Amino acid sequence: MKKLICLGLSVIVAFSLLTGCKSSKESTNQTTTTASTTAKKYDEIDSTIKSFFKAFEKGDFDKMKEFCTENGKTQFNKYGYLGMNKAALNYLDNKYRESEKTGKVGVYFSLKVIECNDVQKGIYKKGDTIGYCAIMKKDNNKWLIDSITTDLSAIND
Repeated sequence: MKKLICLGLSVIVAFSLLTGCKSSKESTNQTTTTASTTAKKYDEIDSTIKSFFKAFEKGDFDKMKEFCTENGKTQFNKYGYLGMNKAALNYLDNKYRESEKTGKVGVYFSLKVIECNDVQKGIYKKGDTIGYCAIMKKDNNKWLIDSITTDLSAIND
């Protein structure tokens, strides 16, 4: 009888260990998948920002708008974009902030002014480095610039 009880307990323990190992493996796979998805998202965001600034260096506003949501396009006016005709990406942070409320992602960057428009010449000068935040939003399965702001809390708007 003791042998039968010991055998039964051994089977239960072995089953529990195997089930636990499987759950641990599934959890590890899920964590790896989540990390991979997050890394892909951030790569897409970086690519959008870099492409936007490649067009900004040339003053190609039509091309820049391809990387913006409808809301992001409202920051363009007859004087350029943010008071500049041309600017280059100087630095892009690798720390992203995400809003659970809106799904938007924010990231800090700095730009270097290449050319200002006549109206803004008193505010910015050629060569100035200015810090901003890119507020990114997923739109039609692509990460686009929803706004450029100085306030990262805009990810919650």
